[in-house]
Amino acid sequence: MLDEDMSQLADQQTWRTLTTQPEKFRIFTHDSAFRESWRTARQLLGPDAAWYFQRLAVLTVKPDGLLAGRLAECVRFLAGHGLVPVQAMRFRYQRPMTRELWRYQWNIATLDRLALSDLLHQRRDSLTLVLADRTAGPIPASSRLATLKGSAFPAAREDWHLRTVLGAPNRLMVLVHCPDEPIDIVRELGIAFDPPRLTRIYQQWPDILADGVENAVPVEVSEPVTETYTLNAGEAAAIVRRRLAAATGEKTAAERANLRLTAAESGVAPLDWQEWQRELRLAGVDTASWPVLLVASQHIQHDIPGGTCVVSGTGRRMWMNGEGRMLPQPGSVLAGVR
Repeated sequence: MLDEDMSQLADQQTWRTLTTQPEKFRIFTHDSAFRESWRTARQLLGPDAAWYFQRLAVLTVKPDGLLAGRLAECVRFLAGHGLVPVQAMRFRYQRPMTRELWRYQWNIATLDRLALSDLLHQRRDSLTLVLADRTAGPIPASSRLATLKGSAFPAAREDWHLRTVLGAPNRLMVLVHCPDEPIDIVRELGIAFDPPRLTRIYQQWPDILADGVENAVPVEVSEPVTETYTLNAGEAAAIVRRRLAAATGEKTAAERANLRLTAAESGVAPLDWQEWQRELRLAGVDTASWPVLLVASQHIQHDIPGGTCVVSGTGRRMWMNGEGRMLPQPGSVLAGVR
């Protein structure tokens, strides 16, 4: 049984305004975050709610992206592709939040990857940008941005991808995140922000786009940079080795940690985070330091071999093939009605 809001989406395949993937929609009809967020959006944005989710994209600059000083470069890249920030919200990732955000992808994540993700995501606040797509193209803004962003896998990225431009070093330190298509924006905003804050976010959208998406006024986005953290895994490994050499703890533990790192760098075996972390602690090296986290994120095994994500794929090709249903700009926006 579906609730009233989900039934309305299912009727006449209205869900195709939010996703091109029927299995994803089926799963999300029972996802509490999506259901709550969609009801809030419908209450505040009315029958035109799906149009807003098609013409707005969302990108989060994660703690590693901010610590590496990549925010300004990220905003320049987006502007160069017709995507301008119209809202900016800070929030702090927490362990339950990250598990819920990526619950349909992290079913294949190793425990080492989960543990390192916690340390990276909770290191400081993140910054979420809501972006207006001034190109008003034939596919949703989120689908276009997901393509521009590039893969989490470095080998699958092109030179023009955002993650390449920003220098994202590996599968775990990807610096930025964005929902793949409109249905994911609904769900992820509902996870990251509590109901009062989510209400304030949605309430602003009619005013922001009152004169049309191409005329949306950007907000200023900046971040003071006091120290820039390296994204070079080789430099980080050299720092870790210097710290091991100067460590005041167990010398044998420092030697084991160094050998384990060398084996991982040479491809003999992935880095066992739990064991390496234990050895570093015995040696007297801070296991939560940036160089240690960068090196570990570079060399751990990220996925369970042979695993398959519950939900995968961006749906972009199906949007390009016309399998989604793009909506015209609603009359309320054309008339400037708030």
